[in-house]
Amino acid sequence: MIWTEDRIGILDRLARSSLTGASYESLFADFCSSISAAGIAIDRAHFSTATLHPLINAVGITWLPGSGASRENFAHRGTDKPVWRESPFFFMLEERLSELHCPLVGSRSRTDFPVFDAFRAGGLTDWIAFLIDFGWSADHLPTGNLGMIVSWATAAPDGFSAGDIQRLRSVGPALAAAIKSRVFQDLSRDVIGAYLGADAAGKVMGGAITRGSVTDISAAIMMADIRDFTAFSETMSRVDLVALLNQTFDAAAAPIVEAGGQILKFMGDGFLAIFQAEGDRVAAVRSALAAALAVQVRLPEGVRMDIALHVGDVHYGNIGAADRLDFTVIGSAVNEAARIEALCSQIGRPVLVSDEFARLAGLDAFEALGLFSLKGLAAPRTIHAPTVPSPR
Repeated sequence: MIWTEDRIGILDRLARSSLTGASYESLFADFCSSISAAGIAIDRAHFSTATLHPLINAVGITWLPGSGASRENFAHRGTDKPVWRESPFFFMLEERLSELHCPLVGSRSRTDFPVFDAFRAGGLTDWIAFLIDFGWSADHLPTGNLGMIVSWATAAPDGFSAGDIQRLRSVGPALAAAIKSRVFQDLSRDVIGAYLGADAAGKVMGGAITRGSVTDISAAIMMADIRDFTAFSETMSRVDLVALLNQTFDAAAAPIVEAGGQILKFMGDGFLAIFQAEGDRVAAVRSALAAALAVQVRLPEGVRMDIALHVGDVHYGNIGAADRLDFTVIGSAVNEAARIEALCSQIGRPVLVSDEFARLAGLDAFEALGLFSLKGLAAPRTIHAPTVPSPR
């Protein structure tokens, strides 16, 4: 009866932590403290869960009495490291075990792992883990699905009792449900952020999901494209070509983000980025110019990138088909930036800007190249180029 009452309290606290959006660390620390308070001697607890993140393969949370919970992120490449392949978690996944109990005292069996030596040195006597599937298929993961493994360890002289193990087993699914809720919350934010950009993702997560839900903003616009990309695609293998694209976009994205801009979309070998003015167009265009010049310096050897800069009012929001939306910007200013970018290779300059952009940024920083006809625009436009020496 006592455990039944304790269990109700534990699960109630867990549900409340989950509903309030508590972090992994906070949720797990509170859960472990509740388990310990119920009379189960827990001296180390850990859970790991896979995720869907461009850079992070899994998240691990370790709890120690008196120290709280700490987090570690595991990169995708870490799955090849010996420390993972020689771990009890890897063994459970390979053997498809839902439960693994390993006493840490007495004779050793085939289910003894290098990490247990550190546990024994720390005074731990018993270890048990449970694998719980989230019911979400994910083919890119080694296991083919999302789930979690939670492990419990004690320093009690006799280890865990049969009753302790049954109690830990009984609360496992509830913990998994709470962790799954957090995983999916992070997954939504991370995936949307990776594909839309941080600002657009924030708006979508905030409810801006209706087609036609747009706002008018003032922004500096950057349109970029790798020059002579066709030549690369005809001479490089698919693997090398994709690697070059990723390296180039990494080099471009960093200075854009550092300058306060965001890349809204990648389009083949190019991209569209904006720097929102937020009432100060001068600051926006200067940030965009600084980013464009920094991109030119950071490009991989042998890669040239044409960049056009313009400034204007654009429509920012959800546009597309009923069941396939794009969070982007549209408007005449975007079209003009695209037309200016097409001039870069023709003129032989890596960075070109519109007259409006140059005047806001300061004409003394540019060289006027003359009037040019832009496709779709009735009147010719004055085009400028930065006066700083070309980095290439």
